[in-house]
Amino acid sequence: MRGPKASVSYEIKDGRPIFTVDVQATGSIIELLKNMPEKQIIEYATKTVKKEIEDLFQLGVKEGIDTLQLSNALYRQNVNDWRKYTTNGLVPLTKDTLGKINVKLSIDTYGKSKK
Repeated sequence: MRGPKASVSYEIKDGRPIFTVDVQATGSIIELLKNMPEKQIIEYATKTVKKEIEDLFQLGVKEGIDTLQLSNALYRQNVNDWRKYTTNGLVPLTKDTLGKINVKLSIDTYGKSKK
C-alpha cells in the first residue's frame, strides 16, 4: 500500500466526542502464490488495515497515548469543543472513543498481468 490519506472526524455522543477515521490508499500486487479474485484481495487487505488501526488505538488506550492524534484533530476542527472535552490538552481515551474506521483500498498494479 502506498500514498495513504487519512482523515478524522467526530461527533458528540453522550457528552463526549466519538471519532471516525477514514483511510484511502492504493496498492500493488507484486506476486501471488495462487490465483485470487481482486475483490477478495481488497477485502482481505481492508480487514487487515482496519485491524491494524484498531490494534494501534487499543494499545494507545492501554498506554495512555493518543496514537491516532484524535485530540489534534478535534483541536483543528473545533477549538471550542477541544477546550470543552479535553483534559490537559488530550481527549480522555476509552475503548469507545474510536467509533468507526472506514477503509477504502484500490489496486493499480498487478505485476506481470492483470486478471
